[in-house]
Amino acid sequence: MGGLKTVTIGKELLQAARGARSRYFVYLAENKDAEEKVGEKILEIKVKKQRMQKNVKALHKAAIELAKEQEVYISQFTLLTLSN
Repeated sequence: MGGLKTVTIGKELLQAARGARSRYFVYLAENKDAEEKVGEKILEIKVKKQRMQKNVKALHKAAIELAKEQEVYISQFTLLTLSN
């Protein structure tokens, strides 16, 4: 039977084993870059969301002010029409 003593290790197997470590480190580096890009994208989206929420609040405030202003003009117009 012989077991491990009878296994022959060829040139191709040795080359594959030698390159496996370097390929693994390349794989880790690529994944790290991808994770960093995803993290940057998430941060960018959060900043955009905050900016949009700030804009929505400002627009809502402006709409309320315009509605109040419109009420004043309507009441003035009503008085003008009643006086004629």
